[in-house]
Amino acid sequence: MKVRTDAFFLPVDGGRCFCIYRRPANAPVVGTILHAPAFGEEMNKCRPMVARASRVFAASGFGVLQIDLLGCGDSSGSHEEASLARWTDNLTTALEWLDSESSARLAWIWAVRGGALFVPSILRATQWTDASVMLWQPVMKGQMQLTQWLRQKAATSLIGGRPDRGLATLRERLRAGEVLEIGGYDIGPRLAAELEEAQFDPRTIGNRRVAWLEVDASAVPMQSPFARKAVDQLLADGVDVEATAVQGPAFWQSVEIERCDALIDASLFALTGPSANAIRRDPLTL
Repeated sequence: MKVRTDAFFLPVDGGRCFCIYRRPANAPVVGTILHAPAFGEEMNKCRPMVARASRVFAASGFGVLQIDLLGCGDSSGSHEEASLARWTDNLTTALEWLDSESSARLAWIWAVRGGALFVPSILRATQWTDASVMLWQPVMKGQMQLTQWLRQKAATSLIGGRPDRGLATLRERLRAGEVLEIGGYDIGPRLAAELEEAQFDPRTIGNRRVAWLEVDASAVPMQSPFARKAVDQLLADGVDVEATAVQGPAFWQSVEIERCDALIDASLFALTGPSANAIRRDPLTL
């Protein structure tokens, strides 16, 4: 199926966000997908995989919306002024646009890495009461994301002859109101404070379908302990979950641009396959 690609700027509170919308060129849209992106350099590393997957999903009948949040990519604003609250507002505005663009009832929120931290707020704010959730290697706690950035900053400072800039010192500087430049991105104190508190709590998903997908380079791919614990919690709550680990590279953090077709194939199956009311759990991965 041929795919139509449209690029545009979406007006949001405080600026405008660059968006790419892919959909079938000559067929009706059977479902809509909103992509909640990863953060910082991980977002850039994920772009080729996200674009490739979006084309595959669109060729299968979905309307897929990618968005650069304020201060990121080609959107307006500065990263220094970014906050989880503002970014959540960007995503809910994008959901409203999708609602106006398509009447398809099947809806998915597709979160990659740190994008999972938006899921609880999006689900609370949106009218998509029956929206499903697809997670790619989700970050469970914002504190983990912030610590990753601070370690990067500390390592750079050490190489530059500034060994006094450890994690505790960097955290104090953020709490004191300083903006830190990390990997080409200005991290402001508000975003840092929000990340310290943010978490992806499986209990906030409610009774909706979930596809939890992770990548592992091992010969026998296994999901992370965090994922296994969260999936068990969802199962205990009676949530319809498909949990899968596929073999492939950690494309979100690799030096070279990597791809993982197995992840895209597993995602497409989750999007188009039958609902797993009694979860199909692979004993080797879970």
